[in-house]
Amino acid sequence: MNQKSLANDSLVSQANVKKQLGNISDMTMWRRRRQGILPPPIVINSRNYWRQSQIDAILSNAIENLEVA
Repeated sequence: MNQKSLANDSLVSQANVKKQLGNISDMTMWRRRRQGILPPPIVINSRNYWRQSQIDAILSNAIENLEVA
């Protein structure tokens, strides 16, 4: 990821990520991180954030896996 794309890549809160992934629970978030599906979060002031591009990639991969199956 280059400098320009990092500047345009917003941080998304854990609550927003949970909604984007289908209103999953905190426990499911933890499981997905442990399984390596979700990357480690960026922690700011004890709150978890992810880059939107990471979440988009996870959703894209999930869609591709559904299409193949």
